[in-house]
Amino acid sequence: MDKLIKIFRVISTLVFFVALLLGYGYLPSKLHLPFVFESRQELYMEKSTLFYIVLGLFFIITFSCTLLSYYLKSTAFLANNNNPDQNSFRRQLKNWINSFLIVFNIYLLFAIGVVGVINNTENVDISNYAFFAYTGPILLTIWLIILLIILLRKLSFKKELT
Repeated sequence: MDKLIKIFRVISTLVFFVALLLGYGYLPSKLHLPFVFESRQELYMEKSTLFYIVLGLFFIITFSCTLLSYYLKSTAFLANNNNPDQNSFRRQLKNWINSFLIVFNIYLLFAIGVVGVINNTENVDISNYAFFAYTGPILLTIWLIILLIILLRKLSFKKELT
């Protein structure tokens, strides 16, 4: 299972970079982001600014999750490394972190897709692509709920032992 998650992580990273580069190549130089704020002014952004924001976000999250994953491998994470339940918990957290990176890459893909559809120069009905805007946050929410379930299981298991 660990290797399968790592393979999908690499694939999702490659697909993300391809989509980011294609988006950068095909988007107009000035992007219209129709998110209306309290001042009722719409937001415009240079495509290079969006490119660097998304790329920076990708690297910060990936670097943070990779550091956390390496920390989980270390012996300092859990005091008793010989306990199979603690090793199982460690493996579940590592798998969750790696799969979270897959979900986050998919989220960024959908965000790039939303910006691409909004700024499309052809006549495209945006309502046909509304699912792009909702799928990413829904996936992230589901993944955070899964983390909560993993942590609650660990806490309930600790209570049973005491």
